[in-house]
Amino acid sequence: MGEIKGVGKVKEAGQVEGAGEVNVADGKNTSDENPLGLTPEPTKIIQKKPYVYQIIDGKKVEREGRFVIRDRRPSSVKGTRYTGTNNGHGQRCIYGFQVASYDKRYPLVIDPTIAYSTYLGGSDIDAGYGIAVDSAGNAYVMGSTYSTDFPIVGTTTAYGGGGYADAFVTKIAAGCKPKKMTIVKDPKQLVQGESGTITVTLTGKKGCISSGYTVTSKVVAGKNKLAISPSSAVTDAGGVAEFTMTAASDKKGIATVRFKTGKLKKDVSVKIKKK
Repeated sequence: MGEIKGVGKVKEAGQVEGAGEVNVADGKNTSDENPLGLTPEPTKIIQKKPYVYQIIDGKKVEREGRFVIRDRRPSSVKGTRYTGTNNGHGQRCIYGFQVASYDKRYPLVIDPTIAYSTYLGGSDIDAGYGIAVDSAGNAYVMGSTYSTDFPIVGTTTAYGGGGYADAFVTKIAAGCKPKKMTIVKDPKQLVQGESGTITVTLTGKKGCISSGYTVTSKVVAGKNKLAISPSSAVTDAGGVAEFTMTAASDKKGIATVRFKTGKLKKDVSVKIKKK
């Protein structure tokens, strides 16, 4: 499934229902921004243009392709208004793909773009009734839950504390690829045999928090002077990973530790003084 903005219901095989009034284009009014030709009001649904390609002699060769309407069927969802509605019911449109010429000797890959995806819910019945997306790409979902283990932050309220079911509003952050690594040492220098903490914080564009990324650590100079642990750690919800540095009891001087995540890396010098 591609990017969904606004409130609506999207089913399998490209069937789109809900989201207020939806006017289905005849395929001539499609574009890169709106390849399905959907113009729902008052909400907006965007399914990005599919990415079509072939692998030929080890190289990726892109092909032109777009969505097309394959069929229109009566919808069982009453109250939604589609073009050509009947007795309060609308149409359910089934979409397919139209691809320009390609080399039939090789497999053809049609890959609808995913903006981002995740899972939300507990072990019982959960339902989402609305969704909105802000300018940063963060999604906000509201609904109800019967799950006693529904993921919560900043509250200890148990399921059913105030009634038959619980309402929820959940923020789902968009992916934030790390662009900056900030490192803080505490203390700034060590005495022989002493331990301290190194905190690594990852942030992305516009200062977004890069959580869930693995940061590796390695002593690249002065290995007999300093030990670092763990060898890798995953950034938490605040984009932070913590490491412990321990100075040798009989060595002094400068040791260098390298921290790395993906292509982003940074070296930190640690001074060790005589006890």
